Amino acid sequence: MPLGPRQRPKLYIAALKLLQFAIGIETVRVDSEEKRALQEAMLLHLQDEHVLATLCAVMLALCEGRTGLPISGVFGAVKTRSAAILLAGLLVFDPELKLMVLTKENVASHAVAEH
Repeated sequence: MPLGPRQRPKLYIAALKLLQFAIGIETVRVDSEEKRALQEAMLLHLQDEHVLATLCAVMLALCEGRTGLPISGVFGAVKTRSAAILLAGLLVFDPELKLMVLTKENVASHAVAEH
């Protein structure tokens, strides 16, 4: 589903803020409880670089004009956790965003919601 003309810039700005947050994760000033929780989650999972790679893929997709981003990989590749952190981060930087997750199996959708 394509984004409306006013939604696209909001998603791009939230993703850019999240990328800046992730890049400076160890030195960024945290001014809310939501950002503190996001920082802890990202610090825990940034060492495997999957979260950062997923975030970079989102930025590239947005720059190319795409609004959907398939995430695939082998079992245990941290896909679900990366997606959950990404979604949470986008909502931290813009709580008014409307995001949708489609999964092949119910187990994956429950896992995203759990994380």
